[in-house]
Amino acid sequence: LHGEFDQDTHKIPSAAAHLLRAIDDNPAQGELLRNITPLISRRIDIVGDAVRLHASGDAAGLKTLLSRTEGPAAMATIFAALDRFTDEEKRLLALRTATSRTTGALLLAIDLAGLMVVLLIALVVFRRAYLSQRALHASLADTQAAASSLAAKAQEQDADLAAAHEQLRHSADVLQNTLNSMAEGVLVIDSSDAAVFSNPAVERLLGYYPGRRLSELRAERLFFERDG
Repeated sequence: LHGEFDQDTHKIPSAAAHLLRAIDDNPAQGELLRNITPLISRRIDIVGDAVRLHASGDAAGLKTLLSRTEGPAAMATIFAALDRFTDEEKRLLALRTATSRTTGALLLAIDLAGLMVVLLIALVVFRRAYLSQRALHASLADTQAAASSLAAKAQEQDADLAAAHEQLRHSADVLQNTLNSMAEGVLVIDSSDAAVFSNPAVERLLGYYPGRRLSELRAERLFFERDG
């Protein structure tokens, strides 16, 4: 799409120059064409920017560009000017035909044919631009829908994580209550001889309490003796 657009737009300057040469004897028509040339160039540049932003996947830049362009109003101005241009050419054609039925008619037919070629090229380019803009709008809508779907999935995952965390906390509370209610003492130490967990029973049986050094506990109580 980008390559076709560039190929078609490159034909516009040479076609416009040819048309200006063809109507060199009519300053009013030349002025009308020169007045709309910047607007046509501006529309082509905007559509080209939109095509490049779409090709690069820049959805935010594309949305910003589309929100500030003139859109249908500029297209209406261009087509209205082209209609006036065509109407004036038809009027001139009628006058010249009345003046000269032979050579004049042939020359004007050639001029009109050149004009129709330019108009046809312009219509093809603008139609491609219109279809491209529609496709870009559709692509932007699809991107926004995908983003909304991802946000909904993220919220669902957050809810699942919160539920799992709550279930884990409940299981930990049940285990804590179970160990605390046991008559047997439970004392868990790690490889560095630091207490990791203890229940009330071990405090009653061994005299251990949180914060007490295990070396002190061993010094006070004899847990085993070596035979021999």
